Amino acid sequence: WSSDVCSSDLDSGSFKELLKLSSLNLNDNNLTKVDTDTFIGLNFLKELNMKNNFISKLSTFRWLASLRTIHLTNNQIAYCNSITFSGLSSLLELDLSNNALRVLETSTFMECESLIMLNYRGNQISYLKGQAARDTFMPVWIDLSYNKLRDISPFLPSITDRKSTRLNSS
Repeated sequence: WSSDVCSSDLDSGSFKELLKLSSLNLNDNNLTKVDTDTFIGLNFLKELNMKNNFISKLSTFRWLASLRTIHLTNNQIAYCNSITFSGLSSLLELDLSNNALRVLETSTFMECESLIMLNYRGNQISYLKGQAARDTFMPVWIDLSYNKLRDISPFLPSITDRKSTRLNSS
């Protein structure tokens, strides 16, 4: 399902009648806000695309337990916390590239145990926050290139075990 919402926000239950929806494309819709319960009832949604909007704050995607892919590229997202992606144990790919994120907190992805790809390219991340241990959760592939990283030494044991870690121009 593709949408031309052309609105600045999505209200609670906006898609509640589309119960069997598996893919939702909300690219280029000038979205600025997404309510916590916007996606309630979309139990079969596997892909969510919200690229090229003006979203500055994320609440939670807790209603989307079947979600495998989230694309949030080219928004204005400045912060994600530990509840933003809580309950997304099926999530495989998360693209948050080209936003305004300043910190990467490892606790943000603790419940995303299936996460393979994490793209944080082109943000303003200056430091990594969280537990600095070998068992810190990190996905298989992570792109932190084109950020403002200062010190990643506490996380080197975690990120050097990844199949691919990109830190270009960081």
